[in-house]
Amino acid sequence: MLHYRGCKADIDFLEEEYPAYPTTINDEILHEHVERVGKLLLGPKNVTTANKVMAGEDFGFYQGVIPGVMFGIGIRNEDLGSVHSPHSPHFF
Repeated sequence: MLHYRGCKADIDFLEEEYPAYPTTINDEILHEHVERVGKLLLGPKNVTTANKVMAGEDFGFYQGVIPGVMFGIGIRNEDLGSVHSPHSPHFF
C-alpha cells in the first residue's frame, strides 16, 4: 500500500528488547490430572476440551520454568442472566 502511494516505511518489531511470548503447551500429565479431577467433581458431561487457539498468553513464561496446565472454568446460568464471558463488563 505504501509503495503505491509513493511512501516508504521501516518497521522494527524490537524483538530483542521485547521477545515474543512463548507457546503455551499444557503438560500432558497435569492435563490428564485436571481433566480427571474435573470430571469427578463436576461430572463427565460438564468437562470438555476446548479448541486450540493462537493467542498471546504470558502463562508460557511460567511453563518455561515449571510444568503447567492452563484451563478455564466457565459458568452459565440463563435463568439468572449469567451468560457473559469472564472478560465482559457484564460478567457476574
